[in-house]
Amino acid sequence: MKPHFVSLLAASLVLAGCTSSAPPSGQVLARVNDREITLHQLNQRMAQGNGLAQAAALEQLVRRELAVEQALSMQLERQPEVMLKLEEARRDALAAAWASHVSGSPALTEDGAAARFYAAHPGLFAERRLYRLLTISLPADEALAEALQTRLKPGQGLSEIRHWLKENGTRHSEKEIVRLAEQLPIEVADRLWQLPAGQAMAFRSPEALNLYLVRSADSLPLSWAEAEANIRKHLAEQAQAAQLEKAMQALRSKARIEYASAS
Repeated sequence: MKPHFVSLLAASLVLAGCTSSAPPSGQVLARVNDREITLHQLNQRMAQGNGLAQAAALEQLVRRELAVEQALSMQLERQPEVMLKLEEARRDALAAAWASHVSGSPALTEDGAAARFYAAHPGLFAERRLYRLLTISLPADEALAEALQTRLKPGQGLSEIRHWLKENGTRHSEKEIVRLAEQLPIEVADRLWQLPAGQAMAFRSPEALNLYLVRSADSLPLSWAEAEANIRKHLAEQAQAAQLEKAMQALRSKARIEYASAS
């Protein structure tokens, strides 16, 4: 059974387990025995961005209803593993509903903030590039990051860095990638545009220490007019995320949270 079909089936079982009422009102597109499939359901399915055409999405909903009918007739919703999945799906839906309620609708970004963001990040906009990079990923270790940083001097070749890593027995992986500036961490894009081909920089994230060596970079600048709408959207989403995080921290401060100690 395909993963997306399993997800649809689980979602239907959640609804079936919670209520016996009819689906949301709307234009009826199909009936599977006594169950209606509405335009509202189809629109919701299409909004998931799975690339399905309407006819294919509707057929998927029909197949889901057929499977759900059989699952309920066989009382599969009473199986412990199914009950757990239903409860998990229900709690995920409730948590997502709370997050959506708390973060609210995106606020309008004032003109000055958007313009300042554009000016502060030339690597994403005025100096945007398409990069061909060699990336070297290493363990996220502070001492290693400092030692590596001292070796990233102008003229320092890749062979010398590889030799140093081998000499120190540092496990690492290498990969050649092609990325637009916006596909990289913003901190990397802010610095990478200033490096000529053949130069490298290090960036430490919580998960890993990454070395980026520029093979080549093609200039693909974005004007303010081209970037403005996306900047406003980004800043609005940032504000929503900050509002949600503030609400979550407030909940944590009032809750009693206990973690079982590792045995």
